[in-house]
Amino acid sequence: MMHALTLEQFDDDDAAFNRWVDATPGIDPFCSGTDWVLPVRATWGEELEPWLRAGDAARGAFLLYDDTLFGFDLMWGFACPLVGDDPAEFVAPCLEAAGTVLVPGVVFGSPWWHRLVDAFAPHARLAQGQTTRRWIATLDGGVDGFLARRTAKFRENLRRAQRRAADEGVIFVDADGGGNDGGRADADVEALFARVAAVERRSWKGEADTGLSSRELMRFYEDMARRLVARGALRMTFAQQDGVDVGYLFGGVRGPLFRGLQKSYDAACAHLSLGHLMQLHRMHKLAADDPEVTRYDLGMDMDYKRQWGEEVFETVTLAAIRS
Repeated sequence: MMHALTLEQFDDDDAAFNRWVDATPGIDPFCSGTDWVLPVRATWGEELEPWLRAGDAARGAFLLYDDTLFGFDLMWGFACPLVGDDPAEFVAPCLEAAGTVLVPGVVFGSPWWHRLVDAFAPHARLAQGQTTRRWIATLDGGVDGFLARRTAKFRENLRRAQRRAADEGVIFVDADGGGNDGGRADADVEALFARVAAVERRSWKGEADTGLSSRELMRFYEDMARRLVARGALRMTFAQQDGVDVGYLFGGVRGPLFRGLQKSYDAACAHLSLGHLMQLHRMHKLAADDPEVTRYDLGMDMDYKRQWGEEVFETVTLAAIRS
């Protein structure tokens, strides 16, 4: 039996939706979860009407606008808004609510893709939409195993960068969970992001007025960090020089996956390869403290990530148009 949920009910019982996310094959488990979709909706889709349903074998988290249902993830389309064992019970309600249903964040050809196609095809015209690509590094064999699969030049460049950073007094300080003591208060997140903002203002992103210098992006990531802290899943590293933060990297853990979210560094330290060194440090930290994590999601496709990535993870959008 399907029933509607208010946004408050959905948020209060977010664990129920996340269990369906974890059980759905062929989607992005981190970005489809509520740690991601509720902050992205609150930041960029707050004025849009939520369409939330809980069924016997699936759950749906959509927004409704102008006769179209689409997922909460308006910015990137990483999240799959329809999750579970069997989407068939959602077909009629979705197509009654809107003439077009967009289901992004599905791996083409995966079991979930086929279940969606089989469910919607008898009742709608189907089309394949936007493709998004991410790079994944694997930690099979630990950090040594990862490095062994990189080129000799890559490894030598990292060693050179480590020596240079050490010579200039750079150290790496972790603030996992929330605050250096692992606390969970909002004040810890606010303090952490005040430090992040200070680094960002001195970075090339800050100079270009991009990245977390954007008020909206900062709101999005702070909101997400609070949710991650609440389940002990925030992972954050600062690079420091003479006691001053000169770089940061943060992300979140979900099951066997670490999702890198943002990193940046002081423009005056550009010669120190802090982005690469913080990433390597985080891999070592994951191997030591989160041994269940075997995959490091580097996020959206960018040139530098191809040096680190070993797997391409692509998802597409399935569009169902009422016949």
